[in-house]
Amino acid sequence: MPIRRDPRTGRWFFRAIVTRADKVKVRIFGTPGIAGPYQDLPNTKVGARAAEDRAKAEALTGKSVSEPRAEAAVVAGKEERTVPTLSEYVPTFMRTYKPEQKPSERRKKQQILAHHLEPAFGALRLDEIRQEHVGAFVAEQLERPVSPKTVNNRLAVLSSLLKFAHVNGVIPKPGLRFTVDAMDSELVAVAMEDVDRLLAAATPLYRAVVLLGAEAGLRAGEIRGLQWTDIKAGQLVVRRSLDTDTGQIIAPKHNKARTVAISSRLAASLDALPRRGLWVCAHEDGSPLEHRRDLYKPIRALYQRAQVALPPKPIHCLRHTYGTELAAANVPLPVIQELMGHASIETTRQYIHVSEQAKRDAIAAVFSSRALPRGSHVAARLKLTPN
Repeated sequence: MPIRRDPRTGRWFFRAIVTRADKVKVRIFGTPGIAGPYQDLPNTKVGARAAEDRAKAEALTGKSVSEPRAEAAVVAGKEERTVPTLSEYVPTFMRTYKPEQKPSERRKKQQILAHHLEPAFGALRLDEIRQEHVGAFVAEQLERPVSPKTVNNRLAVLSSLLKFAHVNGVIPKPGLRFTVDAMDSELVAVAMEDVDRLLAAATPLYRAVVLLGAEAGLRAGEIRGLQWTDIKAGQLVVRRSLDTDTGQIIAPKHNKARTVAISSRLAASLDALPRRGLWVCAHEDGSPLEHRRDLYKPIRALYQRAQVALPPKPIHCLRHTYGTELAAANVPLPVIQELMGHASIETTRQYIHVSEQAKRDAIAAVFSSRALPRGSHVAARLKLTPN
């Protein structure tokens, strides 16, 4: 098929061969919605087909097919620029909004736009989107059911697009509400005794991976992106990450490098690793763990082998263990924020995990010495008496 979807990036593209009248075969290909000749088209299956049609016409005629331009309407003798629909504005938004953002963030926005926002809002002009449209979208998402957090993530992309359009003078300021009230999801930390069980069952490479998460707080991409030159004098510097899907070298989250002291167990595990080249966590030939599956599949197998319950995010939950242990040791929040590379102290607060045992200990410490009055029916029967 000439119209396909890249399984790595989620982008639609076309690839075909056109035979001209002079019997010369011309290979055509392209991706809509990214910088290039088809950037004005949405990255959808329909957009890829339109891009293919344009490329075929150009190949057959030898003439450039110009991109459609915003139409102008004449109102009361004045020229007024027509406001684009959401689908028409998506290529401009994706091309020019925060060009410095990570490739994974761009892909996530593109996927949310293509799969969720364009089907719901794509045909509406940007200035036609009302709170009732947003409300209908939220209701439809929650009925599926989609978690409130996921709905909020999708609404955040819609909000960013409309605010960007406003800043650039395309529409008036949108007075819309873009959040769904929801309880914060509880982040799960791997208990230190389970970390010990993982270490006991791990090979040297994955022993280092576990400790880079649990005792240095590195994210999965940062673990894969760590190089031997980043380690010196009992410290490691987080300078880079590897993109989740493509393996491309990118900056750490928030473009923020940070320095982390190395624990004694982590130092020992790093010393035990063979140096096969530049990358700390590498394949036997010295190449990096380029793809997410190179790390996630063995880690999941390690949890199973160690008989440790698999948490929602097996590597990121080790990072949360790091934050939890720092908080339990009464390390000040600003220090934890710096060590974990958070942009906001509020994020650090959310990462502080209060264990169930800590809750029980707190109640016992405050209330265990208090006794019920003698003769109380509550003390005797362990239940309340009627009023």
